[in-house]
Amino acid sequence: MKSFSKLILKTGVILLVCIPGILYSQDTNDGELPQYLFPSFTSGTLIMKTGTPRTMTLNYNTLSEKIVFEQDGKYFDLLNQETVDTAYISEKQFIPFEGAFLELVVSDDISFLIQHKSRLEERGKRSGYGTYSTTTAIDNYSSITVSSTMYNLKIPDQFIIKQSDIFWIKNGNDWSSFTNKKQFLKIFPDEASILKNYLKENKLKLQKAEDITKAVIFLNGLKKQGQ
Repeated sequence: MKSFSKLILKTGVILLVCIPGILYSQDTNDGELPQYLFPSFTSGTLIMKTGTPRTMTLNYNTLSEKIVFEQDGKYFDLLNQETVDTAYISEKQFIPFEGAFLELVVSDDISFLIQHKSRLEERGKRSGYGTYSTTTAIDNYSSITVSSTMYNLKIPDQFIIKQSDIFWIKNGNDWSSFTNKKQFLKIFPDEASILKNYLKENKLKLQKAEDITKAVIFLNGLKKQGQ
């Protein structure tokens, strides 16, 4: 932990820059960054709440749950994300929700969204054959008293990134989160029986976004048939 803090403190002074509608902070672009959702930064579009589109080179940081853009070889956090209505990155659509952005996978009467999250874990000691044992999970950086710009830095070798995505269902005005099949079925008690049969017949485990997408499309079909 101390080595990580020293690394952060050596990054220098934070530069805050303000442009109309967007505030961002500068970090250096240095090496592989596994905390990002996409393997590389790509051209994307931010649709501001004013309706103005902004084309930038974008990615999404799953640790900080912030949109990040690249400019002149530097990474910049988009701090005032509340000014963004929709973001399009690598052909995926994201909408703001409770301080983060959710990927909108299915947009219908019943919508399916993914909150892409991750956490840091300390590797621990070597356990042989070039592997490490995993020790304490770090759910946040509260124990590291440094600037939030650490989220865009290269992760030291003694830490690994663990994905901890949360799935969301929006049914009308109701939002429900789930991480497994049992929780998913509880969201739809009236359709639970027929949904169980559908999942079994199609061998869907609801552990992957692809399986959940199929189930949600099926549920929307049922809803439309009943209308």
